[in-house]
Amino acid sequence: GNWKVSIITSDLPNAGTSSQIYIVLYGQRRSSAPIYLYGTDGARFQDGHEDIFTITVGDIGTLFKIRIGHTNSGLSPSWHCKEIQLWNMNSGNKFYIPVQRWLARDQEDGEICREFPVLNKGQPILPVTVYEVHVATGELWNAGTVANTDTFSLEAVHLGDLCKIVIGHDGLGPGNGWFLDDVVIKDPTTNHEYAFLCHRWLDQGEDDGKIVRELYARDNSIIFASEC
Repeated sequence: GNWKVSIITSDLPNAGTSSQIYIVLYGQRRSSAPIYLYGTDGARFQDGHEDIFTITVGDIGTLFKIRIGHTNSGLSPSWHCKEIQLWNMNSGNKFYIPVQRWLARDQEDGEICREFPVLNKGQPILPVTVYEVHVATGELWNAGTVANTDTFSLEAVHLGDLCKIVIGHDGLGPGNGWFLDDVVIKDPTTNHEYAFLCHRWLDQGEDDGKIVRELYARDNSIIFASEC
């Protein structure tokens, strides 16, 4: 169906952006592809301005969250978004999302892509969760680094029980092969830990040559892959 999207850039100093903005709509049935919000009449996403777009999205079902992000391109890529409004022009449903966040490498947590829940009448609003992700590199020769664990924070609308992750790399640069031991994700909302075992190469010259793998939760105390 057709959707109207209104995005208001904050009136903070240097809130506007030179980047290309995209949005992803997530429904109960499926998600849309990233939709780039292009303008034909001059600069978009400037301080204090509202930009309105009409987009076409397939049948995604009931909308429950969005993802908004940008390409970090141009001379002034940092962006502070004030709010987003969505209208489903077929059903008449309207959604309001108070953003009030930077999407900028040099502001807040450095993220240029964020997720926000959408409020549906009669439904609890989903919390935004900062997951703790521990990635362990194996201790094989030439595995990319010496055996070590790197820790990352990943902010997302709460995903519920985790069954599967997809992890990979871009395959660029010399010595890009990587031996991944495992990934452990901690959910602070439920205090659950999910272990995703790999113990394989992500290397075009090793194993089966894949540099992207799907991993399934293998923690006996929480989830079995067969339950997913």
